[in-house]
Amino acid sequence: MNTPAGVFNTLNVKTTYEFRPPYTFSGNPRYLNCRYAINVGIVSESLGFYMSQSSSTERRLVRYHIELLVGTK
Repeated sequence: MNTPAGVFNTLNVKTTYEFRPPYTFSGNPRYLNCRYAINVGIVSESLGFYMSQSSSTERRLVRYHIELLVGTK
């Protein structure tokens, strides 16, 4: 997965949402996709928005910091 913060090996988790009337005017099912990298967390997330029209947005990791703990007691 390419992001502004770098290239990551990721695991994709797809969540399916099913809405009941009266919230089905924009279609069913709806999906949320998150890509996770080991020791980093979420590096990409795709979200569907369904108000008056259907659209989606994607967020990608821009920067991150990993704190190494050495010799903790």
